[in-house]
Parts: sequence; C-alpha cells; structure tokens
Amino acid sequence: MLRVRSQFILIILFVVALGCGGSRNPQPGSEAYNSTVSAFYAGVSAMEVGEDLRANAKLELVTELAPMEPAAWANLALMAMRRNELEVAQGHLSQALSLDSIYSGVLLLAAAHARMLGDETAQVHYLHKAVASDPLNARALYDLVHLLPNSSDEIAALMEQLDNAVPGNTSVLLKRLEQSVTRGTLDVELLNELASHQWGPDVNEQIQALREAVAETGDAATQLAFLRNVLLSEPQYRQDLASVRVPIERVGDPITRFIRLESPTSTPASLDDSLQFVADQSLIPTDEPQEWIAAIALGNEALPAIFYAGRDSVKTLREEAWKAPGVSGHDAGIGIDFDFDFRTDIILAGADGIRLFRQDSLEQFADVTATLGLEAAITGAAYTGVWAADIDLEGDIDLLLNTAQNELLALRNNGDGTFEREDWFSGVSGIKAFAWADFDQDGDPDAGFVDADGSLVVMQNERQGRFTSMPVPALAAEFTPLDVTVSDSNSDGKIELLVLADTGQVLRITFGFQATVEVLAQVDLQTSSAQILTGDLDNNGGVDLVVTEVAQSHILLQDQDYAFYSRGDPVDLEAYALSATRFAGRLDLIGLGADRQPTRFGILTTKGYHWKQIQPRAAQAVGDQRINSFGIGGEVEIRAGLLYQKQPITQPIVHFGLGTQSLADVARITWPNGSVQAEFDMLSDEIVSATQRLKGSCPWLFTWDGDEMTFVTDFIWRSPLGLRINAQETAGIMTTEDWVKIRGDQLQPREGFYDVRITAELWETHFFDHISLMAVDHPVGTEVFVDERFAFPPPELKVHVTGELVPITGAWDDRGKDVLELVAAQDEKYADFFGRGDYQGITRHHYLEVEISDETPQDAWLIARGWIRPTDSSINVAISQGQHAAPSGLRVEAQLPDGSWEIVHANLGFPSGKSKTVLIDLVPAVRELGSRRLRLHTNMEIYWDVLHTAAKLSDSDRQVTSLLPAEADLRYRGFSVVSEADRSSPELPEYGTLSGTAQVWRDLIGYHTRFGDVLPLLEKVDDRYVIMNAADEIQLRFTEINPVEAGWQRDFVLVGDGWVKDGDYNTTFSTTLRPLPSHGDPTYAEPPGRLLADPVYKRHSSDWQEYHTRYVVPEGYSRG
Repeated sequence: MLRVRSQFILIILFVVALGCGGSRNPQPGSEAYNSTVSAFYAGVSAMEVGEDLRANAKLELVTELAPMEPAAWANLALMAMRRNELEVAQGHLSQALSLDSIYSGVLLLAAAHARMLGDETAQVHYLHKAVASDPLNARALYDLVHLLPNSSDEIAALMEQLDNAVPGNTSVLLKRLEQSVTRGTLDVELLNELASHQWGPDVNEQIQALREAVAETGDAATQLAFLRNVLLSEPQYRQDLASVRVPIERVGDPITRFIRLESPTSTPASLDDSLQFVADQSLIPTDEPQEWIAAIALGNEALPAIFYAGRDSVKTLREEAWKAPGVSGHDAGIGIDFDFDFRTDIILAGADGIRLFRQDSLEQFADVTATLGLEAAITGAAYTGVWAADIDLEGDIDLLLNTAQNELLALRNNGDGTFEREDWFSGVSGIKAFAWADFDQDGDPDAGFVDADGSLVVMQNERQGRFTSMPVPALAAEFTPLDVTVSDSNSDGKIELLVLADTGQVLRITFGFQATVEVLAQVDLQTSSAQILTGDLDNNGGVDLVVTEVAQSHILLQDQDYAFYSRGDPVDLEAYALSATRFAGRLDLIGLGADRQPTRFGILTTKGYHWKQIQPRAAQAVGDQRINSFGIGGEVEIRAGLLYQKQPITQPIVHFGLGTQSLADVARITWPNGSVQAEFDMLSDEIVSATQRLKGSCPWLFTWDGDEMTFVTDFIWRSPLGLRINAQETAGIMTTEDWVKIRGDQLQPREGFYDVRITAELWETHFFDHISLMAVDHPVGTEVFVDERFAFPPPELKVHVTGELVPITGAWDDRGKDVLELVAAQDEKYADFFGRGDYQGITRHHYLEVEISDETPQDAWLIARGWIRPTDSSINVAISQGQHAAPSGLRVEAQLPDGSWEIVHANLGFPSGKSKTVLIDLVPAVRELGSRRLRLHTNMEIYWDVLHTAAKLSDSDRQVTSLLPAEADLRYRGFSVVSEADRSSPELPEYGTLSGTAQVWRDLIGYHTRFGDVLPLLEKVDDRYVIMNAADEIQLRFTEINPVEAGWQRDFVLVGDGWVKDGDYNTTFSTTLRPLPSHGDPTYAEPPGRLLADPVYKRHSSDWQEYHTRYVVPEGYSRG
C-alpha cells in the first residue's frame, strides 16, 4: 500500500497547486476551446488508427490548452503503457487522477498500470474505487471477480452486480461455471443454460465432453478449460467477453469524451428541414426523349461531367456525341477505368450490344469495343444492364451484364485491354440490381443481387473468385425487392445492405453472427419500378435516402436520432445520380424530368453545414497496379470529433457531410487489396494516393549490436503458406527451414546473453516451430556466408567459408551505362536502371553485366547482395490473365571468346527478401568456359547493392557452436517506424521508435499463442509452434559463449523453421490462419474444417489449453 499512499500525497499537492492559481480550461465557443476539441479528437483518432507519434503530439497540445482536463493525461498514460514505458505512464496517470480521482475510466487505467507493475494490491484498490464510482462498470467488476479468491465474502455480491450490469452475458455465465467447479461440483443447471445458446459444433462437442468427464471422473477442470478456449471462436461469446474485458494487448480503452470539458455531439447535426431543390435551366434540351443519364468523374481534378443517352446516341454537355447501343434504364451505363490509365472510360449496354468508350489524354472518347478480345456474339447481344466490380480481387475492374434473356454474363478484365468470359455467380439467374460491399466485415466485398426472378440473393465472398450463399433474414424474404444499395446508415462501422421493396419500404439488413433486418422508412410508390440512392444531401453528417421512380423522387433526410424523415412532396425528377457537378461540397440530383429531358436539381440549404470530399487514387500507373485506379471496392472512414462515418468507395469522389464539425480529424482508407492508410489534416476535396507499402514480407529480425537493437533482415521467407502462383495453382512448400547470416558487429553479448528479437509487423501470421543460433568462428582474413536465395529447388543450407572479398572490376546496365559505382561497395545505394512495369515486382527483361577480377580463382563465388520488391498472390493471379510476362528468376550467362553468350545457370531464383546475399557458383563460367564476363538476367525488381568475388575455402576453416535459446518470451510490442530512403531502397524498420500499438491490419482469424514463455514450443521441429500475430514479438536470449580465439573472428547464423501466411485476398484460405501447417503436408490444399478435426490440433490438443488461447479477430480493426 506504500505506493498507493505516496501517490495520493502527490495528488493532494497537485490539487493544492491548482487551487493556488493553476490554469483553467477554455470555455465552450472560444477559439481555445475549438483548438482543444480539434487537438483532442485528432489525438484520439490517431490512437485508434495506430499513429501514436501523432497522437502523442496532439494530446500533449491538449494538456497545454486545457491542463485541467483529465482525459488527455489519461490517454497519454495509456499510450505509454502500451509502449511498456511504465514510469512515463505513472506521471501521466498521477496528473489525471489529481484532476478527477473518481472517474471510472481513469481508475481502470490506473488498475491496468498496477497490473503491469505486478502490484496486485494497488490493482484491487483501483478496481474497488472504479466500482464504487460506477456500480455497473462491468469491466471493473469482472476484473475484481477474477482477482479476488473465490472464498471472498465479496464474490457473491460482485457477481450479482455483474449480472445486473450485463444480463445474460455468456462469459459471466462461464465464470459462474468455473466458480462452481472450484467449489467442488459443476453446476449442471448453469451448464444447461450455457448449452441452450446456438453454438457451433465444436462448442457443442466440448460441452458434451464436459458432461462425460463429470459423469465418469467428476473432474471437470480440464474439459472446462478446453470449453473456454473453444468458445472464443464463437462471435456471441467474443462479443459478450469484449463487454467485460479488454484484450491484454490493448491494455485499456482510450477515453473518447472529455471528463471536465463539454464534449461535442457524436451524432449527425439536426436535419435541414428548409432544404430546397431548384431545377437548373442550363442543361441542353434534346430532340428526343432520353433513356439514361449519369454524372461521371473523369479522373481529373474537375467536377464530374454529365453524360446522357437516348436509344441511339450518347452525349455530353459539351455537345459531343457517339452512337449508343439502344440503352434504357438506370443500369444502362457506368464509368470505369478499365485500362489503369487514371482516366474514366464509359461502357454502355443495351438492346444493340455493348460499347466501351475509352478516354484519352485530351478527354476525348473513342469506341474501342472491337479491341476487347470479345466475340461478336457477346458484343452484339442484347442487354438490360451493366455493373462493375473487382470480382476476383486482383486489382482491375471486371464487368457483370444481364442479357435480354435474363442471364448473367461475367467478363473478367485481363489487365491488358481485353476481357474474357468467367463463370462467377453461376447460381444467380440474372441481375435486376447489384450491390458490392463487405457485408460480413471480413475484409472482402460480398455481392447483393435482385435476381431475374425478383428475389433477393446475397453471396459471401470466399475469395479466389468463389462465392457461397448467405442466408437472408426471414422477414426480408417476405418482401419483393426492387433495388439494392449499400450504406452504414447508423454509423456503427458495419456496411449494411439497403433493400427497396415494392411496398415502398426501405429495409436495412445487417450481417453479423446473426443477420438482422429492420424497416427504415416508407414511401408511397406510384409505379412498380423504382431505385434507391444514398448521399448526404444537407451535409448534416447523416445518410439521406432518395427513392426514385418515373418523374419523381422521394427525399428522406436522416436526423440526429438516425431515423429518416420525409422532406415533403417528391421532387419532379427521376434521379439517376447524386453528385457534386457544380459546386464541390454540395450534391446535385441528376436525372430525367417528366419529359425525359436531362435535368439537374441543385440543393439550397440555410444551415451551411461543413463537408469533405475525398478522391482516392492508386499509387501510380506503373510499378504497382495492386489497386484499381480509384480504389473502387475499398472503404473510407472519417472521424470529425465524435462523429464517425463509413462509406464504401463506389466512385472516384467520396462525399461526406460533417454537420457542425469544421474539419475531419482523420480519414482511414482501406484499399481494395486490404492495405490500410490513415490521412490527417486533409483539405476538403483532397486527392488521397495509396502508399506503396508491402502488405507482407515475413517477420523481421533485430539483434543487439552493443548500442541498440538493429535490423538485420527478414526471416523464414522460403515457406509462404497458400501463395498463389497463378489463378489456378497454389505453391507447395519446398522447405520450412531458413538460415540467415548475422554479422559479428550486429550481435554483441549483453548481461551474458545474445539478444535476438523477431517481430511480426505486416498482414501476416507466423508459425515458428524451431529457432536456434550458430556461432561461426573463422580465421581473420576469411568470410562466411549463407546462400539466402528463394529458389526451386532450395539452395543448400550450409555455412560457406570464403577467402577475402575481391571487388568486381566492371559493371554495366543492359544499355551499356557504367554502373560500377553503384555496386562496388555495401552502402545501400542500389543499381536501379530497369524502370517499372505494370505490376509491382515485375519490370522489363534486363541484365546487369559484370566483369570479375583476374585475381579471382577458378573455384570461387560471385557474392551479390541486394533486395527484391516481390509480387504477391493477387499480382500473380493478375499476370496469369491475358498477355503478361511471368516473373523469371536470375539467369546467368557467361561471355565466350567469340563474343557470344552461354547460359551457365538457368534459374537461380532471387534474393529472399531485403538485405540478402546470393551465392553464384563461378566454376561453370570461369573454370569450364574461361569467362570473366557475366550477365545476370531477370525481369524482376531486384536491386543490387554490392557484388564481390571470393575463393571457396574448406569447411574445416570454421568452428561452429550451436545454441538453443535459454529464454523465449512472446510479447505484444506494436509496430516499428518504417522508412524508405528512395524508390530504389527497401523499407527499413527502426526498432527504437514505434509508430503505433493499435490493430492496423485485418488480422487473420484464429487461435494465436498467448503472451509469455514459449520456450518449449521452439526446442525442436515437431509441429508444435509459436503462432504470432501482427504486432507480436519473440524475445530470444542465447547464452554467451567463450570469447573468440586470437586470430579468429565470429559471425552468426540464425536458424529458423516455420511458415508465413499472409492476408492477401488471393492467398489460399487467407481469412483464417488455418488449416494448421504441418511438415507432413507441404501442399496446403485441404480446406480448413473444424478445429477439433484438424490433424495438428488432434496431435497436440493440449497446446490449445496451455499456449494457443489468444483468439484473434479483426473486430478491433473494423471500427478503429
């Protein structure tokens, strides 16, 4: 209790100081208050998206602007705790507690801090205070129940309070079961109550095993522990558990509202009931009735342009015209960038076929239908509509069409200007309406249809072009749908499917562990054909609905309560689009009037609410192509104060109303390939370009070099699980073992140990089965290397001893330019002369020509060090379509005396990641052919840093000491700051600085290893492994060995055995970390079934009781 008493003395002194003239908080409405609100919510937003450096700066500013506001101090303490900077956290917590010693949120953070210090007495003290302050604080009650002994007189009362706080909570019910077992007898009634819930087969099987164990032996503890772990896979249980416990890696929850200051509202502003719609007289009248109209952003920075079409021609307001294929209806045309030139093209579909008009650099359009590689039977068929989406998730936009015979036709974009018929959605009869968004919150978009029979069909995306039917709630099936669209209409971070029924009712279907449906609004339809549009018409921060039918549109405005209210009489317009075509920041209604003429209605509003438009853009037209030009299929979330909104990206400009908030604190973009990016301090109408970061690159290796933890390289690069080679094939695993060299200057002992750390920081799960360290002593004047290539077959795992390094004497690129200066020394200046191709990782065929010294003996190595920017599963799928060059590894040629060239190594593969060394045997070139000129051919993005030669020496010229780890501890760390010197250089992490500690990836689902000692899992190769998630770290300590002998020097080799699985949407089974990998099955072809039936689980099931008890899901990411 000494620590607690001393802390309260500090608190009293601080309060006295404030009472004697301390600063006061700013008053609402003042400039200082507005600045405080902006800084606070920018800081909280930065915390939530993993930008801790920015969050720290913003929250520290709040403590200067409003020093008596506890919330900022508390959040600073939370971030320090997440970085394990407990002394820093103590100071911030003392400030927060001095300002408010009874606010339960701050007291919970103080309890978490005490837990991290190992001070259980102080932890219980703060939890008691939190419960006294807030008797229904479920998290404080739950933690107290777990800390106090079951014999405590308090337990019964606390459990009763907990039941009142979260009635029916299944995690509390499980706790009661555990308490009954501790008392000696399992409470069967409680078990029956738990069993009455709708669980999956694994839970039901475990409940039965628990019953049998009680009946046979009376020992329920073991089976109850298994049941607790299996329940973690159930969404309902996880939801219940989240309401009473914060995951240990999060430490605690940020405080998102002011404690002393007045907080802004978290809901939309009041709707603008004075909204007026005014017809624009500037549109050009036509001689014939029009059948289609659209507002299309052309890809430049101008406002969207209006296109309209009659049966026979399509026109613009600039009076340009092209022949139209007999179009009719809302879905007769769309704008897409089909060829990745960042210019929107237009495709029309009608009774006379399809037409694709390609936009050129002068904003002119030309009909390129004949060049699409489609047979005349397709381009000339009759259609009723066309829709677009990246169905196979490989980076370009595909097409769906409905034929006049109500058959669905899917056309896959090959990425080379052509399309090919594909068998997607084969169970859907045809399309009347289509929506594309992530309904089930697993990262990939799902599909919603009104099919040709007038039924609602929802298809879950299983990735790799596979879809399965999602059940629709029974109530929704009672309606006949007319149209579908998507929205997050209640700002809960979940994209819903909105359905317009023939009754005029608008239904909201939310898909979770249980799909729900509710009626949002009702309009009086006059016809049997209608559509629904969404957008924020009054910019109040809500989602408004426009239900449109022939000659009129019904306007439904969302108010502060998220309910919808009719604006009054319908607008005299059949709206086809909502778009800001005249003034950025204010949507127009674009459509056809009663006379079928192109019409635009502008919106007049008196409230002057704020707005933001975001223009997502892929990184560049060449050298990436993982994301379609405008991010279609991704999502944008914004926070403005407490106001949160989320929208799917369906067009190049995404419009948000902000209500009374003058700016958005943060925008988080989830790109269509799953990459995530947060942007702060954005101007309205700002273009956001995707950063070209690698999603996956294997775990990173750091070592103690005597001064700091330094980055060495990436690790276990050779064993990717589920990596797609092309659209049909998945790569098998050739080897699970990896060796990497650690130079002696990179690993120095401290406190009697070698300190080695392996971090997981990308969209991956890592399985480590074994880790060991080799100390390699060799004479001064010699070198040792490991061949760090990725190749089929893999290179020999061996420590090679060489003589001294000999510089090459010449180096030229494939156009004859001298590049020796770039590859003569290891200086992180890379040879980059080959440009960029269409896709990341692949460029033009090129070679580096080198001349080796006459001093190089015939039996020698060419030692090349560099890095590779790799492809990924989705890129490999994309380049397998159409006419694209496949990646080709290193081909080495030697020059013959007559000047010709002969292949001496046909396919050596490529460097396995960053900062890697490749050993190329010179015997075939030098000894056998007498050549000293070589060419290293490839079409991959391989960047060489330095090339040397060295003589091969005997293995006897080394002494190897193998070390197993003395300690191995898994902990949560966070994410390193990463920097890239230039476009030719790799991304390199800085261990000493964390960019953030929040969940920043949509992590792979499944049981990961709990934090703590994991040494028994790493002792040998046996399919018992550590399962690491992003932000985890293994800290390894190897016992220091005797100093190196005089005349010798010491380097190291880290040996690892395991696998890496990334979350790329085209990686096989990439939603989950299962099936569990096994050395006995290198194919990774069996789909994940039930955990209890998995062969690895069955062999080592006790590991899922002792080690793999941390169930990871992306739910924390879904509304970051």
